[in-house]
Amino acid sequence: MEGLVVVVVVVVVVVVVVVVVVVVVVVVVVVVMRDDGVSRGNEEKLGGTWTRGWVRLGVVNDSGAL
Repeated sequence: MEGLVVVVVVVVVVVVVVVVVVVVVVVVVVVVMRDDGVSRGNEEKLGGTWTRGWVRLGVVNDSGAL
């Protein structure tokens, strides 16, 4: 019985941690991907808001290259 309790506690903790991580990632992505960031002069060259968000994250550089 004690082993079952330990397993249930571990599963609950893992689920809570996963949910928290997913929520944090979604919030960060939404905040970074909003329509601000890289200068508007690069907007068309970079392909719009989504790419500008990746530039802010450092995934792509100002020229739009990976």
